[in-house]
Amino acid sequence: TSTISDPVIVATSNMTYYLTDVTTSSGCIAIDSALIVLNPSPVTSAGGPHTVCSGSSVSIGEKAVTGHTYAWKSIPTGYTSTTSTNTVSPTTSTSYILTETITKTGCPSNDTAIVTVNALPTPSAGGNQAICKGSSYLFSAKSISGHTYSWSSKPKGFSSTSSSPTVSPKVTTTYYITEKVTNTGCANKDSAVITVDSVKANAGGAKSVCKGDSASLGAVLTTGHQY
Repeated sequence: TSTISDPVIVATSNMTYYLTDVTTSSGCIAIDSALIVLNPSPVTSAGGPHTVCSGSSVSIGEKAVTGHTYAWKSIPTGYTSTTSTNTVSPTTSTSYILTETITKTGCPSNDTAIVTVNALPTPSAGGNQAICKGSSYLFSAKSISGHTYSWSSKPKGFSSTSSSPTVSPKVTTTYYITEKVTNTGCANKDSAVITVDSVKANAGGAKSVCKGDSASLGAVLTTGHQY
């Protein structure tokens, strides 16, 4: 109820409102009514929540409805779109806010999709190295609690779950490390080439000469070698 001439109402359902207008001086009464029809809001779904690893993408939104419009924005700011579904690749955890509006009635509705971004681990194979044939090399990747490690090689044949295994390749070999964060499943890779130097010394072999004669020794000069 209200005793003012032009009240503001908040409609929650279809409702008929009646106005009784009484002229004070004469006591004359006039009655009128107004029907308020409540137009429904769209049922909006932004999708989510989602959890992804850094560098990954995820689909958000819903199937488009004819006669509806869509407007996206984000927190942090920077993302906008007017399509109902989108593929996003956030670099940090982001809230995507979808406003869906029924064009005919102008009635809007909002929903939010939260995308949490988990960081990737940063494995280090230590960079490319060179060793002598028959020698070993110790990888020195730091072990982190809650992370797992997996090594493989090319050519095939080597595997390890240690963060810092020792290898003794017979030929030049590329070693690959995959580090995974156990509680998020996020993984990253690094690699290192271990070059095996198979240099052989050549003094020129046995020679027979007469006393006072000279003889040539050694091999062809190779750049990068010391003699």
